Amino acid sequence: MLLWSVNALQSGHEGQAHAFLDQGYPTEAATSDVTSRWAVFKWEIETLANEILTQPKARQFQTGARVLNTRTFETARQMVWNLRKLENAESSRALRDNRILREMVRIANRQFDWQRGYNNVMQFYRNTFVYGQGVCAEYFEKKHGITVNDFSFVGFALFSHLATQPVIASNIDGTPIGLDREVLTKALGVLSRPLKEMRALARAERQGIYETAYRPSVLRQHPCVGFGLAGERIRAPLPQLIIDRVTNGVFYDVVGGGGAIRADYGSRFEEYALRYLKAQLPECDWQPERKYRLGKDTVDSPDILLLEEDKVTLAVECKATRMGYGARFGSVEIDERGFEDIIKAVFQLWRFFS
Repeated sequence: MLLWSVNALQSGHEGQAHAFLDQGYPTEAATSDVTSRWAVFKWEIETLANEILTQPKARQFQTGARVLNTRTFETARQMVWNLRKLENAESSRALRDNRILREMVRIANRQFDWQRGYNNVMQFYRNTFVYGQGVCAEYFEKKHGITVNDFSFVGFALFSHLATQPVIASNIDGTPIGLDREVLTKALGVLSRPLKEMRALARAERQGIYETAYRPSVLRQHPCVGFGLAGERIRAPLPQLIIDRVTNGVFYDVVGGGGAIRADYGSRFEEYALRYLKAQLPECDWQPERKYRLGKDTVDSPDILLLEEDKVTLAVECKATRMGYGARFGSVEIDERGFEDIIKAVFQLWRFFS
C-alpha cells in the first residue's frame, strides 16, 4: 500500500494518495518532477516491490517487535535511501572490471522507459499495429482466448481504476463500459497472479543475481497481484506496468510462435517505421527496400531508404526482436536474444554501402 501511495502521490493523484499517507508527507513530495529532492523514482519503487515479494511476511508480531509505519512518506524515503546505498555499494564491486560503458547501457535500460512513460497513444498504436493484426493476433487469441484489442481494453480499464484507487474486485461488473465478464476473467488470468504465486515467482526469478538493481521484475509479467483466499482483491503497486504489459509485453506472448510469427511482426514493424518517418518528415523522400545486384546475386537493400536527388543518403535496417533480459542487464550480452539481429543489421548495412 505504501508503494502504491507514493507512486500515486508523485503521479498527479495527491488527493487519492493523501488518504493512505494520513500520518504525513511534505507538500513538496507531491510532485512528478524527477529532479526534486523528494522524488522517489518509479524504477526504485519497482525494485522495492519485487524485493518485498521475495521476503516472507510474519503472520504475527511478538511483544516489543518493531512495526513498519506504512502511512507516512518518511518510511518510503528511508527505504529508498537504504536501497540507493545498497545499489551504490553493489555497483562499486561490479565496476572493478572497468565495465563503465556496459554499466551505462544497464542504467539506461532500467530508467529510460520510465522517463518516457507508458500511458500514451504511441505505445498503444505501435504495439497494436505490430502485434494486434495478422498471424500474430491469431496466435495471441489462440494462446489466451482473447483478442489483442480486448486485452488492451481490459488493461486500460484496470489502469484507469488502479491509478487512483489501490484495489479493485476481481469480479467487478464491467458491462457499463462494454466489458464482457469472460473477457475480463481471461485478461486477469494473464495480468494477475495470487500473492502466494507471485512470492514464489519473485524468489525463483531473482535468486542468484548479485546486483539488486538488475534483478528481473515479476511485475513485468504480472503487474497485478491477487489478495484474499480466492484472489478476489486485485492490487497493482505500479499501475503503469499494466499498460506496459498490454503493449510492449505482447511481444513476449507471441515471440515463441515460430518463424511465421516472427516474420509477420518483423515486416509489420518495417511498415510502421516507414509510415512513421513519412508522417514526421513528409518533405523527405522515404522509400521501402528494393532489390539490387551484388555480383551475380540479387539481394535486398536495407528496409528503408532516404533518397536525395535519386541518391541514397540514409539507410535504415529494422529489427523487431526485443533483447532478452541478459542483453539488457547482464554482464555478458553478446550471446543473448536480439544481438544476433543487430549483428545481421550491421552486416547488411555494410554490404549495401560497400
